Parts: sequence; structure tokens; C-alpha cells
Amino acid sequence: MSEYAPYIIPGVVAIIVAWLGLKPKKTDPDQLLRDDLKYMGERVEQQRKISESLEAQVDELRRDRDAQKHEIFSLKNKVDDLWSRMRKVVDYARVLENRITGLTGVPHERPSELDEIFERH
Repeated sequence: MSEYAPYIIPGVVAIIVAWLGLKPKKTDPDQLLRDDLKYMGERVEQQRKISESLEAQVDELRRDRDAQKHEIFSLKNKVDDLWSRMRKVVDYARVLENRITGLTGVPHERPSELDEIFERH
């Protein structure tokens, strides 16, 4: 029996390991390298997709920013145009007031709301 001892112990260990489902893995260096390369390729692809998504978001933000700049520029032009028109209207109203005063000899009385507007601006 002592001559079978070197064979019995590894055999029992192999049976126990197999029974527990802990079979030792055969390590093939080429397969490990292929697995690692496959994993790295998948990670690179994931990173590329994330990068493309981020680039699309950046492009969208740039378009939104440009649209906002255009809107701001447009509104500024409208405000400037309105102020210019208002100045013309106020100047014309003053000319008419001066004519009324010249024709009647009595200064024209402005509504109180106009005084508030002229005081603010």
C-alpha cells in the first residue's frame, strides 16, 4: 500500500477539488493574452463611445451658446432702436410744446407720468 501512497493522495485531492467545483484552471499564456487584449479592446470601444457622446454634448452646448449670443445681439439692437425712436418722439414732442407755448403764450403742462420718465432717463 505504501507504494500506492504517492498516487492516492493527489487522486483524493483531485476528487475533492472536482467535487467542490474548484477545478484548477489550465493557464494558457496565449489565451490569457487574447482575453486581456479583448478586454482592453472593449474598454477602448466604451471610452470611444463616451468620448463621442461628450463631443456631441459639447457641440450642442456650443450651438446653444451661439443661439443665445445671437438672441442677445438681436435684443440689444431692438433696444437701441427703441431708444433711438423714443428720443426722436421726445424731441418732436418738445418741438410741439414749444410751438404751443409760442402760439398760446402759456406753457404746456405735461402729464405727471412723463415727468417721471424724463427724470429717470
